[in-house]
Amino acid sequence: MIVKSAKNEIKSKAGKKWYCAFVQRHPELSLREPENTSLVRAQGINRPRIEAFSIHVRYVVYAVTLSLTTKRTLTLNQLSAVMGNS
Repeated sequence: MIVKSAKNEIKSKAGKKWYCAFVQRHPELSLREPENTSLVRAQGINRPRIEAFSIHVRYVVYAVTLSLTTKRTLTLNQLSAVMGNS
């Protein structure tokens, strides 16, 4: 995050004064410790799953692009067929 100070100098982070004012303006926010990723979830992230997800994303982008360029709305059944889930 880049913040310009009063002297118009560029700094790489917000100052303590800005942080304190931000916390006062947003009392609903709080700092929390991140939770560890479970073993099952970590094992579920592997190359074949990521590649399959990437292929599905490409199909959806293709279908949406096709829909926008042809001025035609695809139904969920048509989208599923384009994705190869029929």
